[in-house]
Amino acid sequence: MKSTKKMLLTAFQKNGLAIMVAALGFTSSVIMIPYDEYLASVGTESEVDENSITVWRWLSAARAAFSSIGWILLAAQATLPYNFMASQLVRRKISF
Repeated sequence: MKSTKKMLLTAFQKNGLAIMVAALGFTSSVIMIPYDEYLASVGTESEVDENSITVWRWLSAARAAFSSIGWILLAAQATLPYNFMASQLVRRKISF
């Protein structure tokens, strides 16, 4: 149990910024859900509330930006969490 906590803490320390950016992207996706459902239920373009479209566009742009920044942050790091976990599995001689 202690080794799992240590492994998660180490992974968060190495990737904390990327995790926070991904969490912001996830949050914007969750906030978009009511707007997606509203826009899907509207029959014609003339019935669409202009404010809802504007909010949906900004949330969509934020989600795309946070996703892109998160992937760039993860790709720019020399050691990814998978590599850390894989090295722990090899050190303990656990196979999967």
